[in-house]
Amino acid sequence: MDDITQKQIDYFNNTCSEIVKLSNKVFNLNLKFDPIDEQEPEAYNSWYSAYVRDVADQMESKFYGLFKNLESAHIVKPVPSFANLDEIFNTIDNTLTKLQKY
Repeated sequence: MDDITQKQIDYFNNTCSEIVKLSNKVFNLNLKFDPIDEQEPEAYNSWYSAYVRDVADQMESKFYGLFKNLESAHIVKPVPSFANLDEIFNTIDNTLTKLQKY
């Protein structure tokens, strides 16, 4: 299992927050995003492994929940099951950026 750094968590929180902000602005939605707020343990032990699993699960759950809300609002198409998170982020960002121009 790969380590998850605070920088990755911050990037995830910022990106999802921007997507929600842009979606609410462009489509007058009322989406909300609760950022991940976990403190990284100082020692690399079983608590650290649990932290990594918990953060990874939260990232997946929160992102797919956000994507599902955007899909329900007909903003994005359903995503293929083989797509990774970066591809989905890019899809959402590209869609919202294009639509914001109009």
